[in-house]
Amino acid sequence: GRVIEVDVAPEAVADVAGAGDAGAPVAGAAPDTSPPTLRRPAAADDESRESVAALLANAKYEAVLSPGVTLLSCFAYAVATVPSLPLELTSSLQTLETYTSVFFLAEYFTRWFSRKFEPSFVLEPLNVVDLVSFLPLIAEELLGYSYNFSFLRLLRILRLQRLLTDVETFSLFGQALGFSSVSSGDRARDETYLQLARVISTLFTLLFVASGAIYAAESEANSSINDFFDALYFGLTTLTTVGFGDIVPVTPAGRLVVSAS
Repeated sequence: GRVIEVDVAPEAVADVAGAGDAGAPVAGAAPDTSPPTLRRPAAADDESRESVAALLANAKYEAVLSPGVTLLSCFAYAVATVPSLPLELTSSLQTLETYTSVFFLAEYFTRWFSRKFEPSFVLEPLNVVDLVSFLPLIAEELLGYSYNFSFLRLLRILRLQRLLTDVETFSLFGQALGFSSVSSGDRARDETYLQLARVISTLFTLLFVASGAIYAAESEANSSINDFFDALYFGLTTLTTVGFGDIVPVTPAGRLVVSAS
């Protein structure tokens, strides 16, 4: 029944009260039953992006593996159009091309991840080309139809332009292929070599993409164009202004492609 009075500083009482209320539930409030959330530290995300960016910028990947898969994909598409091939081989080539499409789609999103999913990434020219080249895969999976879009896969050849960004990138490409150096030590001469490589790459790209478009436009209506290589022959003779006249476009779309090329 005795009451003991103790002198305590007011600020001490406030500290104790605050510490007790911090983790205690508020009277009358419903208990918090939400599961705990795990958040990945921002520093870890940045480190992952830097690792991915370093992998994509590796000379062996950028100058050897990625271009190699690009050319393999285009080769598989071209050979698969030959009607006299065994059905099993044609099916295998189409499957190979599908796998390479998945590879490039994964690479696209990996590059975007390394850029923190910046919206501007999608609008960059080479990334727009990559996105358009995925349309055949999307059409196959979602629409079950890809004939009119299949030639868009050849746009991947434009990816080779990444190797010709500047003299330094071009030099790294040569080193990745096993050359000690493709630089002559003369900046002006190196720029000339780079411009020459760009011209050759541009002509190569124009020839293949235009031939693919001609094949897509003419193969069903033109008996002279039965596969991609017929279209390639026509494209080569047309772009070099030889024009033997043994193959001519017969559809409005085919004539439009020739005129645009």
